[in-house]
Amino acid sequence: MRKQLYSLILLCCCLSLFSCQKAYVGDDDSEEVRKEDCVNLQLNIARLGDADFEKSCQVSRSTDVTTLCNRVSVAVYQNGTKVKQVNQTTSDQDFGKIQLTLPAGKYKVVILAYSGSKSATMTDAEKVTFSGGMSDTFWYCKDIDLESDTSEDIMMKRIVAMFRLSMTDAMPSNVKTLKFAYTGGSSTLNGVTGLGCVNSRQSEEFTITSDMVGKAHDFDIFTFPKPDSQTLKVTVTALDASGNQLIQHVFDGVEIQCNMITKYTGAFFTDVGSGTNASFSGRLLTNDEWRLSDNTF
Repeated sequence: MRKQLYSLILLCCCLSLFSCQKAYVGDDDSEEVRKEDCVNLQLNIARLGDADFEKSCQVSRSTDVTTLCNRVSVAVYQNGTKVKQVNQTTSDQDFGKIQLTLPAGKYKVVILAYSGSKSATMTDAEKVTFSGGMSDTFWYCKDIDLESDTSEDIMMKRIVAMFRLSMTDAMPSNVKTLKFAYTGGSSTLNGVTGLGCVNSRQSEEFTITSDMVGKAHDFDIFTFPKPDSQTLKVTVTALDASGNQLIQHVFDGVEIQCNMITKYTGAFFTDVGSGTNASFSGRLLTNDEWRLSDNTF
């Protein structure tokens, strides 16, 4: 009888321990909460507010997110700490529609639409980084007081500046790589302000393929403008198959603004093969509401 009593007590203790354990709910950035304490937040990216760099007044000032970006990242912060991040790609059925379940409370929401092979790192709202180069990027940030189920349509803002090199001469056959090295902008974003926040030394390399030889081409690079810098210094170098410099041009004092293309047009390969260094500047021609800065070198 005593042995049976001890066995019953031991069984009760075991059951009590198991009942106190929390169930595993998967990989989630937020703390475990009871479902009945949560509310739903639905965010719909209705439009990208600045539309296409290229189209100026010929289109409306907004366009669908799927036409310009292949990734969307949404991060939710509370008291400066990230509590949840959701990443989407165009392969997702509801791309641009984000459903979040959160405890009632006050949050900061940062949304980014961009293109790339990897999702942005958004651990720190004030230092968002991107892997694999920069692209056309759109941004939204808002403080919300989430008390009940909420649905919002989001209009996003373009936050990058573009430098475009527009060559009027043909690509030589011995050019295999075109390298852009530039300073004055930032590759790291302050997700709260929508501005660049680091003095970056950025670089982009373009591989020249056989079908590009003998033709004129445009090359685009992007940066986040910073509060304390409105110009870039861009060094463009053409390299052969062995990595030797064929020609280099330096574009200094390149004016940049969010939602503006700064375009430099000219014959890039004059004296190609001589290793010549050349520095050009151009006059500012701002011509339409999308802000195209058109320069000739």
